[in-house]
Amino acid sequence: MKKIFAIILISLIFASYFLMLVAQTTLAQDEVGTQDNEVGTEPDMQKSNLVNPIGASSVSEVVGKIIKIFLGIIGTISLIMFIYGGFLMLTSAGRAGQIKTGQQTLVWASIGILVVFTSYAILRFVFSAFGI
Repeated sequence: MKKIFAIILISLIFASYFLMLVAQTTLAQDEVGTQDNEVGTEPDMQKSNLVNPIGASSVSEVVGKIIKIFLGIIGTISLIMFIYGGFLMLTSAGRAGQIKTGQQTLVWASIGILVVFTSYAILRFVFSAFGI
């Protein structure tokens, strides 16, 4: 039962991040019925402007956006692990094994988020040192 709940919860988290990335508006035409015929020769052909769906103009901007998305996912997972560890400790009813499991969950979640933020700081330092 716990595994099914965990799988459903993780699936919902990833689905919500996917939906946030996909739900961007794209416009193929600026305005219908304009007489701006720079591209085509026929009167009904219009000039079209391509919209960049990513919103980044360089590779470093794309990598930065990917890192921000990754940090958001890691932050969400760490928050869930903190809540789970605290829940285990609060509902232990004096069982030493469950208290220890809750404490270990909190410790490893803290270590994990520390490693992620340290790696982000190192990447940011390296990118700024090379001017990327």
